[in-house]
Amino acid sequence: MRPLGTSDPVAVGQYRSIALLGRGRTGRVLLGVAPDGTLVALRLLHPALVRDEGFRREVLTAREVKVQHTAPIVDGDLDAPVPWLATPFVVGPSLRQAGKLPADSMPGLAAGLAAGLAAIHDAGLLHRNLNPSNVLLAESGPVVLDFGITHGPGLAGSPGFVAPEQAAGQPTTWASDVFAYGTVLYTAATGRSPFAAGTPQQTLANVMQLEPDLGAVPDTLRWIVGPCLAKNPAQRPTPAQLLEAIGQPVGQWPPAVQDMIARRQADVARTVAEPPAPGTPPPSVETPETRRRTATIIGAVIVFTVFVTAMAGVLLAFGGGPHTDAATSTPTTTNTQPLVTIVPTTTTTTTTTTTTTTSAATSIQAGVWYTITNTATGKCVDVAGGGRKNGTPVILFSCGGKDNQQWQFIPTANGFFRVASRRAPALGLDVDGGAGAVANGTRVQLWAYGGGANQQWKPVDQGNGTFELVVQHSNACLDVTDGSNQDGTRLQQWQCSGSPNQLFSVTPAT
Repeated sequence: MRPLGTSDPVAVGQYRSIALLGRGRTGRVLLGVAPDGTLVALRLLHPALVRDEGFRREVLTAREVKVQHTAPIVDGDLDAPVPWLATPFVVGPSLRQAGKLPADSMPGLAAGLAAGLAAIHDAGLLHRNLNPSNVLLAESGPVVLDFGITHGPGLAGSPGFVAPEQAAGQPTTWASDVFAYGTVLYTAATGRSPFAAGTPQQTLANVMQLEPDLGAVPDTLRWIVGPCLAKNPAQRPTPAQLLEAIGQPVGQWPPAVQDMIARRQADVARTVAEPPAPGTPPPSVETPETRRRTATIIGAVIVFTVFVTAMAGVLLAFGGGPHTDAATSTPTTTNTQPLVTIVPTTTTTTTTTTTTTTSAATSIQAGVWYTITNTATGKCVDVAGGGRKNGTPVILFSCGGKDNQQWQFIPTANGFFRVASRRAPALGLDVDGGAGAVANGTRVQLWAYGGGANQQWKPVDQGNGTFELVVQHSNACLDVTDGSNQDGTRLQQWQCSGSPNQLFSVTPAT
């Protein structure tokens, strides 16, 4: 929980917003207070979502799901200037934050999740994205989040928790949710996903081909998890069948989870009593890691200071200093600005910059269209098929000078840019899945600009006129999948490594 940003609304509908809870695939989530003091989670939605009629239908249906182990939609306005939804605020860590659970906590988790899924399915909905981040561990038991808001492009499923049929591009069914349920239980019981691999592509391949090792799952849970992870959807049990088989076990969370719940309750009470002013930096917490980091920085500063002092003594001893010609000559300015500078076309001021690098400084001008070329393949960043719709893939293709290969860098803040497509100027480079999509291999697409960190890019100079394009939310680089030079190769985000498939030149379009 963090203070509101200066751009966050202080009121949403009838609710007073007092803190930022996080950022999900559909938008920001704020902590809100109703007039009667009830706490809610306020989800601010990307405008593109509410234009999807399927999304709107599911939201209306989701408001009818009201059982103990779900966080239903209790309020909202999809036609507001900033669309929003409200769900009950649940105090407790996510299953992902809690990590591995002891065996005696697992039956209660299994029963609660099955009850939640059964209610969701009884309402005619699918979850489509059940994973440890969408399960909260409350005092009263597990709570399933985010159902009814995953109908839309790029929103269904996380690689390690999708079913084989989803990985193969087939339609999602209730059985797909059950497979995710089995994967969540396996992960909670063992502390690891049964299908996780080094890349999303390999993870999906494992989902479709790998038989999970059930030996690591406790005996009391194996008979539940095994049938849920059947590759054939027809062989998986329904949530109602699971609930009937599991019954109503009595259990409690381990002390570590109970402590996390208590600390969150205290944090919420303080925030409600004295909400921090928007823009207030969050309080810093000293940990052993931060102490080590601080000590390292201080040590480095001391070493650097000693080095500079020693060098000054050497220069003075050998004739340097204020009396030399060098001291009275015109100094050469060393560039301390970013190697990629913005030169607005609306100003008449000219700034001359000299750098100490061997490559020429590069200026990116506002209002100028550029081609972005992968230096390894000589091919251009391209809008697939010349598309003009949200979700259109961004690919690599032989350069042809067309408008679907031309891009404009529009400054946002802190050296980042919105990268707009000339083919559809309202759309730009976007990492599929929103600000929460940080995994290697996540695809890049066109999407209407909404200010998300997954839509802001920084060109980082690598010398010789080449750049890495770093996306703000994940600090990963624009990357050519598998380094392929084939026309139509999808672009993705990947951890920056300086490899040729992450190096691009930016030149004015002709």
